Amino acid sequence: MQKRLPCLFLCLVISAVLSAQCPMIVNCPQGSPVICDVTGNDAVLWNDAPYTWSQLIQTADLYEGAVDLNIKILKCPGSTPDVSFTLFLDLDNDNLQESAVSSAALPPPGIVFANNAFNPGYLGGDPCSFDKRAIPDSLKFRFVLETSSLGDTTFALLRWNTGNQDILPRLPEGKHRILWRVEQGGTVKYCDYSFRIRDCLDPVITCASDITVQTDSGGIATLYVNHVMNTASDNSTPFSLLQFSMRNAGDGNGYPLHNGQPVTSLVYTCDELENHDVELWVRDALGNAKSCAATVNVADDDGYCHVLPAVCAALYWMDTALVDDVVCHILWVDTAQNLHDWP
Repeated sequence: MQKRLPCLFLCLVISAVLSAQCPMIVNCPQGSPVICDVTGNDAVLWNDAPYTWSQLIQTADLYEGAVDLNIKILKCPGSTPDVSFTLFLDLDNDNLQESAVSSAALPPPGIVFANNAFNPGYLGGDPCSFDKRAIPDSLKFRFVLETSSLGDTTFALLRWNTGNQDILPRLPEGKHRILWRVEQGGTVKYCDYSFRIRDCLDPVITCASDITVQTDSGGIATLYVNHVMNTASDNSTPFSLLQFSMRNAGDGNGYPLHNGQPVTSLVYTCDELENHDVELWVRDALGNAKSCAATVNVADDDGYCHVLPAVCAALYWMDTALVDDVVCHILWVDTAQNLHDWP
């Protein structure tokens, strides 16, 4: 019996410490997580000017990403903690989280209230339609708080409800913030952190085939981006804002830059009349980049490159004696069927 007393005392101390700390939030993130999304953009979500706006690409159609916002709570014995959240959104990407969604007064399906974050109780604001799908309002996405308990642990999750099931919310691009509040037995705990939704999906690009560039009258052949590109697109950046760059294969890694600028043309001379492997790169407004490879034939069909025939000769008499002071004259026809003589 005496051997069990220290263990019993220690267990009582640990229990008392845990009771003093409960409720305890055990998974509150440190820092500001980045939610790296690699899905396509849905034009019917978060596209409601003037409330939604991307400063980067100047459009009201914000790309969105799924994010799992939840907390895990070690609760005190005997009761269930009261959990609430306030989600602060920066809908116009000006680094000011001007819109709030509070679990104490959740907005109707398909709607958030913009510009209410600084109002008392987050009341008022302007209705912003974040779900413009052509379906009944009752089936549109709605912010909800989902809670459950297992043993001494309570789970709280911010979800979208579609009328028949809860899913991860798809929040718009930008830096947002969530404030969780947990209260039990007169004790209040908070979990407050910012997070960023970022588009991490690379653009899509394909290269053309059977590419040939011809020399000009100066013996120069110039390869441009439009010679190599077949198709290019991105999930959020418009085509007009995509940046293209090229390099000869093997001349470097990553997106090609020359003095900090994209390389939009490659130049070849008469000494390079052959096939060349090239890389064409595309970069979106967020810096995501992708490349394709192509083979380019540098040709001189118009005969601007006067390449002298390689002639190695000496004149001898029949007795193999070398003849001095003999002048040679060479005639040849180039690839364009032009007659040349030398000297």
